[in-house]
Amino acid sequence: MKSNKSKYKLVVDYVIDGINEGRLKKGAWIPSLNEFREMYGLSRDTVFSGIRELKSRGIIKSNPTSKLCVRL
Repeated sequence: MKSNKSKYKLVVDYVIDGINEGRLKKGAWIPSLNEFREMYGLSRDTVFSGIRELKSRGIIKSNPTSKLCVRL
């Protein structure tokens, strides 16, 4: 079984691939934490790890309503 460390990459890869393929552009909303949980069957902590990595890399940001969008 894969560790949580590799599972969170599903979230990271979804966003990065979306940007690279032109599906996600600057300012586009990305799925919510719960939507990612449902899409991939991941725990809340695992999805949050992916979101935290994307934020730390400056790829996404959150707005005052807690929605997440592409920053690049």
